[in-house]
Amino acid sequence: MRTKNYKAFFLFVITITILIVSIQVYWNYEMYKTNKSQYIFSAERAFDKAVDAYYFQIGKSDVISIMDSSPNEKEDSLRGKKFLDKKPIDKLLPLFKKMDSTKGFNFEKLLDSSKNEEGITYATGKEAMDDNIMSSFKINAVTITTTRDSLDYTILNTLTDSILKTYAIKSSYNIYHYKQDSIFDSRSYITEPTNVLSHYSKSEYIPRGQKIELRYNNVERQALLKGIIGLILSLVLSLGIIISILRLIKTIQKQKKLAALKDDFISNITHEFKTPIATVSAAIEALENFDINEHPEKVKRYLKTSGNQLKKLDFMVEKLLETSALETDNITLNKEKIDLIALCKATFDKYELIDNNKNLSFKTSVSYLERTVDTFYFSSALSNLLDNAIKYGGTDIELKIEEVNQLVKITVEDNGRSLEKSDGLYIFDKFSRKPKGNLHDIKGSGIGLYFTKKVIALHNGSLSLDLAKNATKFIISL
Repeated sequence: MRTKNYKAFFLFVITITILIVSIQVYWNYEMYKTNKSQYIFSAERAFDKAVDAYYFQIGKSDVISIMDSSPNEKEDSLRGKKFLDKKPIDKLLPLFKKMDSTKGFNFEKLLDSSKNEEGITYATGKEAMDDNIMSSFKINAVTITTTRDSLDYTILNTLTDSILKTYAIKSSYNIYHYKQDSIFDSRSYITEPTNVLSHYSKSEYIPRGQKIELRYNNVERQALLKGIIGLILSLVLSLGIIISILRLIKTIQKQKKLAALKDDFISNITHEFKTPIATVSAAIEALENFDINEHPEKVKRYLKTSGNQLKKLDFMVEKLLETSALETDNITLNKEKIDLIALCKATFDKYELIDNNKNLSFKTSVSYLERTVDTFYFSSALSNLLDNAIKYGGTDIELKIEEVNQLVKITVEDNGRSLEKSDGLYIFDKFSRKPKGNLHDIKGSGIGLYFTKKVIALHNGSLSLDLAKNATKFIISL
C-alpha cells in the first residue's frame, strides 16, 4: 500500500512539474510573439513618420505662392483679374526651366529679386502652405507645387535613422522606390538579407503611382532581447522548481530507504535482544526445576551463562544509547594523551583469545605513538572494525599501524571480499547492512560502521573503505 502511495505521489509531482514548465514555455512564447508584433508595429510606424517628415522637409523648397499684396481694393472680386493681368507667373517661367527635377527648386534664392515688386508677394515652403497667411489674400493668390521624380536618399536616410533610433528600432534596412509597381531606385544596407520583413509606407504625401518600401531584419533577435529579463526570470523560476522537485523526490526516496533500514534494524535488533533474554529465561527455568544443592556445577554454569548474556544485552543497550548520543551531538569525549600503539594492541589482544578459527596478526612500523584520544570510544570504534572482519571477512585478519608524514594510518585488513565497490556508497550509513538477496548471512544491528565513522570524525580523523582484488581494508587516518 505504501509503495502505491509513493508511486501516486511521484506521478502527481512529475505531472505538476511538467504542467508548470509547460505554462512557463507557453508564457514565454506568447511574450515573444507580443514583443515581435510590437517591434514590427514600431518599425513600420517609425518609417511612415520618416517618409512624412521627408516630404514635409522637401516641400519647404518645392512650393511657392504668388499673392496679391496691393494695398487697395483687396475685397474687390474684380481685383483678381487686375492681379493676373500683371502676369506674375510669366516672370517665373524662366526660373522653372532651370529646375533640377531630382533636387527640386530653391525658390527662396531665385525669387529674391522679385519679392519687392509692387502689388505682388511671393511665399515659399511652409509659409506658402500656411492657411493663416493664405486666407488674408483669398482668391488673389496662385500656389505652385512641384513633384520630384526621385528620392533624396541622404535626407530620407538621415530622417529614417533618427526616428528609428527614437523608437528603439535596431535593424538594418533597405529602401526601394517604386514607380508603376516597378523598382525605380533603391538604397541597400543589408548585404546578406535573411529573415527580412517588408513594409510599404502609408504616407499620404507619396505621389500617386509611386510606392516606398522598407525591408528590414533582426526582428526575432530584438524581440528576444526585449523580453530577456522576463525570459531569464522564467528560466530561473522553472529551474528552481525543477531542482526543488528533484530534491524533494530525492529526500522522499532517502526517507523511504531509511524507513526500510529502520524496519530491518528493528527486526534484527529484536532478534539480538531476544537471544540473551531467551537464554537467561531458560537458565532460570532450569534452576527452578532441580535442587540447587544437588547440582552445584549446573547452577554455577547456568548463572555464568546468564551473567554473560546479561552483559551482552547491556552492551547492546549501551551501544544504542551511544549511537543516539552521537546522532544528536550530545556525546562528550574525555580525551587524554596516550600511547596509541599500546591501546590498539590491547584491543587486538582481546580478539586473539577468542577461538574463532581466524588467523589474526598485528603489525606496526613504530613502537610508540602519542595521540590525544578518548580511550573508551576509540577502542570501541576499533573493536567494531575487528568484529566485522571476524564476522564477515576472510580467514586472515591483520591490524596494521604506520605513520606517514605525521599522519597515523590504522588499517584493518582481511583476505575476504564480502563487499563490492558499490557498497562504499552506503556502508557507513546508519542501519545499513550488507544483504544477500532478501536475507542477511549474519545477524547484526547495522550501526557498527556508522558508530565507528562518527567516533573517528570526533577525533578529527577519517574512515575509508579500500577494496583490493582479494582483500577488504578499513583505514583510519588521524
